[in-house]
Order: sequence, then C-alpha cells, then structure tokens
Amino acid sequence: MWELLDVVYSQALILISSEIDEHQLEDQSTHQIKALCRYIDENLSQNLSLETLSSIIYLSPKYISRLFKNVMHENLTSYINRKRMAYAEDLLTTTNLSIKDIAKLVGFNSSAYFIQCFRNFYGYTPESYRAQHTR
Repeated sequence: MWELLDVVYSQALILISSEIDEHQLEDQSTHQIKALCRYIDENLSQNLSLETLSSIIYLSPKYISRLFKNVMHENLTSYINRKRMAYAEDLLTTTNLSIKDIAKLVGFNSSAYFIQCFRNFYGYTPESYRAQHTR
C-alpha cells in the first residue's frame, strides 16, 4: 500500500512540476511577445520583416511567427499592418503632411502601395479619408 501511495505521490509531484515549468514558459513567451509589440509600435517606419524582428530578439522567424499567433491571437503581419494603418489614420486627421510623407512615416517605401493598403483597410483612399474626417 505504501508503495502505491509513493508512486501516486511521485506522479503528482512530476505533474505539478511540469505545470509550473509550463506556466513559467508561458509567462516568458508572453513577455517576449509584448516586448516585440513595443518594438513594433515604436518603430513603425522601420523595416519590420520577420527576419529583421527575429534578429532583434534572437529567435527564429518560424518560432516568432507561431509564438506571436499563440499569444496575440493575430498573425504578425496583420498586427503590423493594423498598427501602421492606425498611425496613418491619426497622421491624416491631425497633420497636413503629404500622403507621400505619411507613407514613409508608417513604413511604406511606395506611396502607391500605401494608398492601396489604406484603401483595402478603410475602404477609402487616404485623401478621401482625410477630406471626410478633418472638417
């Protein structure tokens, strides 16, 4: 009987230990992704490719992509685009900067591609959006 209790006790300790390790791993993963989000938010005008981001936080691109999706419930590219579009929207309604300048500030090398992405995201060109929202 004592042997059985000893086995059950050992199994319980192993289970608890693995749960603690898993929880610590989740906390570390969440911390890494939150740090990555802060970096992205502060560097929207920079090259934010998966390769660039992986070199900054020393994790493989594949791992970052999977980890980001698990923690944020959104893929990395969608997050970056959403943040860039929100920043562009703010600049359009609060400044008189040209579309070309805004495109550069939010990380687009081509203003034509920026206009296309903005239209896909908001349903309006940046000029139309500005005209409707800054009266």
